[in-house]
Amino acid sequence: MFDSKKFKCALSFFTIIPSKCDNINSGYSGYVSLVGAIIGLISGAAFYFVSFYVNVILGAAISLSLILLLSGFNHLDAVLDAGDAILVRGPPSRKLEVLKDHFLGAGGFGFAFVIYVVTFSSIASLIPLEGMITIFLSEIIAKDSYILNSLKTKDMVPGGMFSQFKISVRQNWRLQILVNFSFFILLAVIFSPSLLIAAILSLVMQYFIKTRIERSFGGINGDVLGFLGEITRTFFIFIAVILFLFEPLHFIPLAFLLSHI
Repeated sequence: MFDSKKFKCALSFFTIIPSKCDNINSGYSGYVSLVGAIIGLISGAAFYFVSFYVNVILGAAISLSLILLLSGFNHLDAVLDAGDAILVRGPPSRKLEVLKDHFLGAGGFGFAFVIYVVTFSSIASLIPLEGMITIFLSEIIAKDSYILNSLKTKDMVPGGMFSQFKISVRQNWRLQILVNFSFFILLAVIFSPSLLIAAILSLVMQYFIKTRIERSFGGINGDVLGFLGEITRTFFIFIAVILFLFEPLHFIPLAFLLSHI
């Protein structure tokens, strides 16, 4: 059953969209897909209209800017912090120290450059309708990755925001996985079934990165979780571009249905 209080807390936790949340309560993690859908709908629609009436370069720039802005640049900050720590040599305690400092190193800048340049270029390679659908679904799968990455994971900083999120996930993780991924699968089947392939591949690829980071860090925290979500989105959109090179994979069931009514 839909719980408006938990949804509002999820919206408040992950975005800058005004939403009343008295306190972050358990179960809000179950609404990550809806939060991703809202961000994806706004940024995807922006891409569609701007690329259709102006050009895809500006459409991609505005779309990516909206994705970062609507999240309050928190995930960008996560990429910068985690990127620095990933490239630091030393024990987990040293990596945690780098995660917590306020300095920007080459690792953070480098990872941010690669992630967002590839994302921007991939979006700019798509035509308006396919781009809108891909952006919409990419935000949902990126948020869904948070649930998977919170399971069977050691917390680097007990008591932090990641701990809070992980507790929310673990209280009913099977149902949360079922609901959130069923939501994604349903939308993908309606809009572009071929993107189910992109979703599977992007989750598998980011999982291997997650295991390497977790082994090196001795666990993960909120910054690493955000970093993995951004990586998932980048993989998803890039793979979508490759898939759409093959004509049969352009099929959009909803558009086909509407054209025959």
